[in-house]
Amino acid sequence: MISVKGYRILKKPGSGGMAMVYFAEHEKLSHSVAIKVLIDSVDRIPKALTRPQPE
Repeated sequence: MISVKGYRILKKPGSGGMAMVYFAEHEKLSHSVAIKVLIDSVDRIPKALTRPQPE
């Protein structure tokens, strides 16, 4: 499991070819968020880095 400063990771609902998605909660504000983490090898594909921006 990953760790992201300031967030408590609740669960990993899914993953795909480019990224993994985690549900998390901000530790101080109690806001629920989804955090998308790109898979390490994706940074070698220039188009892959611009694709998630609209999301």
